[in-house]
Amino acid sequence: MVVAQDVWAGSLRRLQKARIRQMDFTQLVVEVWRPPTGSVYKLNFDATVFDGNRSSEVGVIVRNSLGEVMADLSAQGPAVANSEEAEALACRKAVEFAMDAGFMDLVIKGDNAVVMKAISSPQLDRSRLGHIYDDIRTLATGFRSCTIGCVKRSANSVAHSLAHFASHLEDELVGMVRMELLAEVLEVVTWSQLGIHDKPIKQLHDSN
Repeated sequence: MVVAQDVWAGSLRRLQKARIRQMDFTQLVVEVWRPPTGSVYKLNFDATVFDGNRSSEVGVIVRNSLGEVMADLSAQGPAVANSEEAEALACRKAVEFAMDAGFMDLVIKGDNAVVMKAISSPQLDRSRLGHIYDDIRTLATGFRSCTIGCVKRSANSVAHSLAHFASHLEDELVGMVRMELLAEVLEVVTWSQLGIHDKPIKQLHDSN
């Protein structure tokens, strides 16, 4: 079975950049997705915001210790004021999605450091988004175990691409994602970014 360690981040890579005029090479380590341990599942989520109408999109993917995709979500979200609000709302939707799907032991990862720090803080948040963070913390108590943390974008690229993919959907796309479908998602998003097509995409439900 193909292991989904991260479709677009790939396995651990080192990028070497040559300096001009016989200067040394600089090596940059790219953080990649790492599987959870034991019977715990890892949930990655992300949000995107489009400047035109400030609409947001959400991407969520849940994987097991083998890197196998257990569940995924691409959905359109509400208009937001900024990326922090989009990420906070995306996290709440991701937690609700995981709870509805029946996952009980989770590691939750997002790539917005401000949002993840606010969610992890035990202190009462009196900011404009404080009620959303409080909702997330309250929902998280419904899991048997739940750990929340922040990752770099390179280790969150599948969720990021699923969020981008949501802008092409007429309905939410929820279900079990095969590796072949994830590759198709990236291809469709790339076509849109290159201007090859701008048609909406509709989910076809397979009874099998």
